[in-house]
Amino acid sequence: MSKTFCPLPWTHLATHPHGAVTLCCESNMTNRASDSQNANGDFQTFQTTEYDLNKIMNSDLFREVRMQMLNGKEPSVCSTCYKYESMGNESKRTIELERLDYSLEDAILDTNFDGYIDHTNFEFIELRLGNHCNLACRSCNPFSSTKWIKDWEKLHGETPVQQNLFNWPLDEKFWDSLKKHCKKIKHLYINGGEPLLIDKHKHFLQFLVDAGYAKNIELTYSTNSTIIDEGYVDIWRQFKYVNFWLSIDDIQERNEYLRYPSNWTKTIEALTWFSSLYNYEDRGEHRLRPRVMQTVSIMNIYYVKEAHDFFEKLNLTVDHNFVNDPSYYNAVNLPPYAKQKALDRLKGIPPHIHSKFRNFLNIDNNTDHFAKFFVVNNKLDEIRKESFKDIFGEWYEILRRSNG
Repeated sequence: MSKTFCPLPWTHLATHPHGAVTLCCESNMTNRASDSQNANGDFQTFQTTEYDLNKIMNSDLFREVRMQMLNGKEPSVCSTCYKYESMGNESKRTIELERLDYSLEDAILDTNFDGYIDHTNFEFIELRLGNHCNLACRSCNPFSSTKWIKDWEKLHGETPVQQNLFNWPLDEKFWDSLKKHCKKIKHLYINGGEPLLIDKHKHFLQFLVDAGYAKNIELTYSTNSTIIDEGYVDIWRQFKYVNFWLSIDDIQERNEYLRYPSNWTKTIEALTWFSSLYNYEDRGEHRLRPRVMQTVSIMNIYYVKEAHDFFEKLNLTVDHNFVNDPSYYNAVNLPPYAKQKALDRLKGIPPHIHSKFRNFLNIDNNTDHFAKFFVVNNKLDEIRKESFKDIFGEWYEILRRSNG
C-alpha cells in the first residue's frame, strides 16, 4: 500500500468560509500555501474563477500534489497527516483511505501526465458556508464568525475581513455549478459559520433528494447546538444517514465562556431536540445520529473527562477536535508540568481516548506560544468582561504556576 497516496486531491471539494478551496481541511494553509493559486500566486476564490470547479481542481497546486503522490513523494502541504502517522496516530489521509471508494489504481487511470483530471466527480464534498454565525467562540476568529469581528478589532487593532468574500453561499451561481458534480457523491459535510443560518443550502439538499442522490449520501453537520429548525427534518430523513456533530466544548458556565455568548440552557434545549431525532427509525436503523464534538484547547483540556462523563449519561458519544490555530490556544504548547496534570485528570476515561490525548501531548511545546495565551486571553477577558481565573479556577492556578 502506498504511504503517500490520498484520494482527496482527486475526489474531494474542501471549501473555506472565504470562498477558497484547499486540498482538505488539514492541509497547510500557511501563507495560503494550499489554496488554489493562479500564475501570480494570488489565491482563487469561487468568485474569481466564476465558480468553475474544474478549473479550481486542476490548478497548479492540485496537479502538483497529484503527481507527487503518484511518484511516492510526500507533498509538503500534506505534512500534518504524515506527522500524525509517524507518531502512531490515525490521520485524515488514513481515515479517508478506508472510507472512500477511490484507489491508487483509480487515480493512475484518471490522471494525465501533468496531473490534470478530465472529469471532476466529487465523492466527498465539504462545505464551510461563509462566516455568518451567532457565536464568537474563544478558539474561533472572524473568518468563521461574523460575531467575532468587533472583538477582533479591539483585540488586534485591525479590520480582519473583506465581508464580500464570505457571501458566496448566498450566490445561486455557486449552487448551480456544484449541482453538476454530484453524481458520485457519497459524503457531504456542512459547516459554517453556523450552517443552519444559511437557508440556501436547504434548497441544495432538496435538489439531492429530487435527483435521487440523497439516498446514497451520508450527510454530516457541524452545528453549534443553538438552533432548532423543524423545516429540515423531512429533508434529512431522505438521506442515507445524517450525523450531527454538536459543537459543545464543556459544560455549564465553562461552555458559555468558551462558546461566547451561548446560554447553557438553550444549548441543552437544542441538544435535546437533536437527540429526539435519533428516535426516528427506518429499516430498523437509526438514521439521524447526534454526537458531541468537543474542541480541545489549553483552556478546557483539564476538564475533558468531566464533560465526557456528563454526555455519556445522556447516551451521547463524544469526539475530540484539537485546536491547532491560533497556536496560543493549542494544548500542545502546555509546559510539561501542566501536560502531566491534564493527563492525570484524564485517568478513568476510556483507554483509547487517553492514548489519543497522550500521543497528542507528546508533541514538543512552544513556550512562547504558551506565554502568549495569557496575554491574549486576559485582554479578551477585559473586552468581554469575563474571567478565565474565576470560571476555570483550579486549572488556572496550575497554568499560572506552569508559567512561572
